[in-house]
Amino acid sequence: VQMAQQFLLLFPEELSKLAPELATNTSSIGLALYPDHGTTWAELLNNADRAMYVVKERGGGFHLW
Repeated sequence: VQMAQQFLLLFPEELSKLAPELATNTSSIGLALYPDHGTTWAELLNNADRAMYVVKERGGGFHLW
């Protein structure tokens, strides 16, 4: 979770340096942790994907499934 928060803080700043025209875009990160959110690769990936779409609906950020 801390890594996702750091990424979301740094990403817009770095993106604005590389491509200023894209600086208004948002980032969406979905997280799923073993074993709380799945015990197989498929379960973890599916739950992380679902969490990402929750975030997209909110307009960006991160969500821990």
